[in-house]
Amino acid sequence: MSNTSPAQAPDTAIAVEDAEGLCLSYPVMAPDSQAVLVKANTEITAALVKHLQKFGIQYITPPESERKASASEAAPVARLRSEALFGLPASVVAELSGILDEGLFERDVTKLRDMMLTVGRKMLDPEYREYYAASLGDIMQNLGVKLTEAMTNQKIQGRSTMHLVRSYFEALNGDWSTSVKMLELYSKHSRLADHSVKLTILSMALANHLQFSRREVKEVGALGLMGKLGLMKLAPEILASTAAPTRFEQIEIMKAPQYSTMLLEQLIGLPKKIAAVANQLSERGDGTGYPRGLALRNTSPLARVVSLADCYLSLVAAKPFRPAVQPNAACVFLLQKAAAGVFERRSVAALIELIGCYPPGYLVELSSRQQAVVIAPSTRPGRPLVELTDTGEQLDLSEVDVTIVRSVTAADNNEISDWRDIPESLLLELPF
Repeated sequence: MSNTSPAQAPDTAIAVEDAEGLCLSYPVMAPDSQAVLVKANTEITAALVKHLQKFGIQYITPPESERKASASEAAPVARLRSEALFGLPASVVAELSGILDEGLFERDVTKLRDMMLTVGRKMLDPEYREYYAASLGDIMQNLGVKLTEAMTNQKIQGRSTMHLVRSYFEALNGDWSTSVKMLELYSKHSRLADHSVKLTILSMALANHLQFSRREVKEVGALGLMGKLGLMKLAPEILASTAAPTRFEQIEIMKAPQYSTMLLEQLIGLPKKIAAVANQLSERGDGTGYPRGLALRNTSPLARVVSLADCYLSLVAAKPFRPAVQPNAACVFLLQKAAAGVFERRSVAALIELIGCYPPGYLVELSSRQQAVVIAPSTRPGRPLVELTDTGEQLDLSEVDVTIVRSVTAADNNEISDWRDIPESLLLELPF
């Protein structure tokens, strides 16, 4: 679904005010940010027309559209929930799929053959090197497929994904490499591997939303996948603990970034920049992070993106010792931290714009005592476009004197709903 100005409107374009009653097959994007304003399979109502016009959208060009024969044919509430991980917009999914198809790591056969000369004497055989270089290209293709599947249909396969990463670097470094052995352990840790896949996708989506270059988006993805490798150097009982970390365990956890840099520096085939930035993933802009207590201006933009995405995922994940934090409360918490200089303001704003305070499909209760399903973001955080479950009417909460009083989904899941109830010690927890 595209949106155009009057001067650029093609013959097939429909004026927004004339689109009422259409069921659009593709989402409508915001002109500047490309955030989703209207999700696919949503009927255009009078309220939605006004919502689009507020964003300066005057024309829409539907690839496929049809008038609904009756109200009984309206898309069921369940169809409004995005199938993509984090409810990512279709445009973002398409862009990231293209980047993943190119490969997060080196795929050029000539460069790979040259890298293999450092591995061992058997790699001097040109045919042997040719075979392994070609196989690494296949591994990169399979890795892209795994990550794309995780993004498009939430099929998280952390262990098999990290096994591909381990296989790639084993071919370049040999199975005797300490770093490769740590990757092997990493690929066997289900919770950490699953977290790394989610972190990779959310970080790449955020970097793309912030208009990082394609190369930088790939670097962010590599950091998401491998930046926490140093955790494998911690005592197994720390990683397996189901309790909040003790002070002693927190001190040990604070050593992990340095371990990560040390291990990643040793990997042939991984850009040195990735190893250096991995040491900054637990830094906080106000100097309270570790291991060096760096100020925001002294950290890499790549690290700022990954550390923010990592914190968000840690917040909204249920832990054995605490419930998950409701996404809206997590967003408010991050906004508070951004105001205090802990996280970069523009990155926090971009994250909220990208995935919303209330994810699409969330069931909420309104001040009117009605229940509604969130279907699209709005110009005001916390006041999205919703569809009433009893009548199917769409309300733009930024335009009416109706507010969200609670998240039914969050209550059903026993999630923390007030950001003030989030413990400060959360920033020192393991993320998974």
